[in-house]
Parts: sequence; structure tokens; C-alpha cells
Amino acid sequence: MAGISAPSRVTSVDVARRAGVSQSTVSLVLSGKGRGRISARTEELVRAAAAELRKLLDELEVYASSLDVDHLSGTDAAKLLKLASEAESVAASIKVAAARRVESANVHALVGDRDAVSYVSRSTGLNRADAKSLLQTGRELEQLPETSSRFRRGELSCSQVTQVARAASVDPSAESSLLALAQRDSVRALEVESRRVCAIEPRVRPKSFLSVTPEGDMTRIHGRFRTEDWAKIAPGLESLQNTIFREARKSGRRDNPDVYRAEALVKLVTEGGCRPKNHLNVVVSYEALMRGSVENHERCEVPGVGSVPVSVVQDMANDCYLRVFLTKGESISAFASESRYIPAPVRAALNLKDQVCSVRGCDAALGLQLDHRQGIAQGGRSIHGNLAALCPHHHQLKTDNKIELIGETGDYEIKWLVEADSGDVTRLW
Repeated sequence: MAGISAPSRVTSVDVARRAGVSQSTVSLVLSGKGRGRISARTEELVRAAAAELRKLLDELEVYASSLDVDHLSGTDAAKLLKLASEAESVAASIKVAAARRVESANVHALVGDRDAVSYVSRSTGLNRADAKSLLQTGRELEQLPETSSRFRRGELSCSQVTQVARAASVDPSAESSLLALAQRDSVRALEVESRRVCAIEPRVRPKSFLSVTPEGDMTRIHGRFRTEDWAKIAPGLESLQNTIFREARKSGRRDNPDVYRAEALVKLVTEGGCRPKNHLNVVVSYEALMRGSVENHERCEVPGVGSVPVSVVQDMANDCYLRVFLTKGESISAFASESRYIPAPVRAALNLKDQVCSVRGCDAALGLQLDHRQGIAQGGRSIHGNLAALCPHHHQLKTDNKIELIGETGDYEIKWLVEADSGDVTRLW
């Protein structure tokens, strides 16, 4: 679904959807060939729908061309951003539905394209992977009326719809919980839950693939890996990425995490077999480990990667140093310390539990710092339940007594302890 945006022109598919008729009917009306073959009422509906959509787009284009964001306050810009995101979602829902109709009507065959993916890719400017994802989401939404309805109302982003549709098409009973999660948490948290649902209800999955496309003096890499394949790569890549991140911070360099990941990939490949064994954390239900397979809601997960078969974990023992956390239910054994020092077992368990900042909605994953919810001076202890990972930004706000973290440890909400500045837009929503 990446790259979906509002269409730049009204197509016959858009008009057909608006008027509630077929695309062929629209083509006949607009080409002037419908006289005697289509009722006057239907022709009127088609022309009215086309005119209405064109008017909406014209008004939006006029507004966009006359918009001067430099004259907006920070608060007004934040409100405009939210409204534009809702409008983008509404437009994307039309695009998804139209693409699905193009596929079912075999429009690609009429214009000589190889398949529906090729037609959608050429018509929308999307690459084939995104066009294929667009069509897949359209097919999945046909069986998910609640998700589809929220998408059309602009309540869900394209990324959220993709994750909900993927998982709910595998397990329809999970749709409500996924929608609730999308409402309250980050896209990353939704992705994790989507992968978990898909792992519980396995289905035939495609093979891993990797495509390489030259783009001037750069090269674009696009791929998708099965979870068990990625689990063999991710630990080493993450370890190198964290090392590069720390070295960059020491030298005063600040880059996007994707930059560090690209550097880590180059280093991982060029070092080859000379690199040391990676340490790999695995969370696995005791019963699943004993049985050799996962059933119901048992867990066998590589944090940051997702659910993997128990057999894959057993095979990886030859290539990695495994740190296995056995669970019964949802709990992981915890360790305690009376000092500020955090013992290695506790730190390892926290790294497992908190892979992103513990503030709800914050996806920061690099440079996480462990925080005592109740300070040592106030009688707090270095135990699993009193510690959580925070990103440097939220940790500094808490240290400066600007915010208080409320709620469950690891799923904090923010309570501000200072007055907002006049231009502060961080608390609007």
C-alpha cells in the first residue's frame, strides 16, 4: 500500500463507483455511444457523478495551489496535517476499490497489459510490488466490511488498513481487536500483532525474494523474507546497526535509522564469515518447546522479527548463541536487585519486552534507555516490573520533571507537569 495518494484525474472507474454503474456503462455515456442502449436516468447519474468528482478535484487543486504554509501557526499546520491525512485515506479507499474493480473486469486485457498488476502499476505510477499490494488489499477488504467502512471515513491510514486486512483475512475473528489496536497504538505495534495473528493461523506463503533496481548513482533494493529466513539475518544486522549508531553519536553524526541499517548491511555482507557468532533472544512457551511445535496462543518468537517455528530455533543453535526465555502464559521470569545496577538477566528480559520506547505511540527503537519508574531514592528496585525502556527524548522529559508516565509499565501515557508553550503542538491530539 506504500505510495497510495489521491488521484490526479478522474477516471471512468471513479465515475462508475460514484454513479453505481459498470465501467462499460460510463464509457458508453461519456463517448456518446450510449443513446438507445442506456436509459436516460442512468446516463444522467453517470454525467452527474463525473461532474461532481471533477468539481471536488478542481476545488482541492485550487486550494493546494493557493496554500501558503509559511503563514500557518504550528497548531494550524498540525490540524491541517491531520485533515490532509484523513482526505488521503478517503481518496486511497476509492483507489483501492477502483483497482479491485479494474482487476475483476479484466480491464488490462482490453488495453494489452500482461495482467492487472501491470495495468495498475502503469496507470497509477506505483511499482509492481505496491500495485500488487493495492490489489491484494482490495480483495481482502471485500470480506471485511467494518475495516472497509472505517477506511472510507478516513479513520484508518493506508498502512493501518494493510496490516488489519492481512491479518483479519487469515483470522476474521481478530478484526475487532486489530481495529482497536490501530485506534490506540502505533503502526509498528499493529504490524507486530498482525504478524502474530498470521503466524497462529498459518497459510500457504510465498517464498522470500529480493529485487535489485539501478537508479542513477544509487541502487534500490526491495524484498520480502519469510520470518524464519529473516530471523537468520536480523540479529547480526541489528547488532551492527546498534554499533554503528553508537559510534555515530560519539562522533556527533545523526542520521535516519535507515541509513545506519544500510551501513550495517554492507558491513554484514563484506565481513562474511569472519564475524563472531550473534547472540539471539528467543521467547518460547515451555509446552511448545517440549512438544516441538506451537499450538493455540503459545509463543515461539524472535523479538523484532516475529513468530518462527520451533524447529527453526533448534536449527539456529548451530549458528548463534541462543538466550532462551521460557514462558508459561504471558509471563517471563524476572530477577531483582536492590541497587541502581541492573543485572544482566533483568536487562536481557527488558530488551526482550521493550523493543521500542514504552510510551504509547512512540516507535523509537535506537538508543533506548532503561528507566526506573519509581526511583531508587524513593524505594524503587531494579526489578522487571519497575523498569521500562524509554527513548532519549521521553527519558529526558521525565528526568526534567516535565512529564509523568501513567498507566501500565511498558504501555505508558503522558501526563504533562508543565504548561504548554503557545506554539506547542505536541499535545493537540
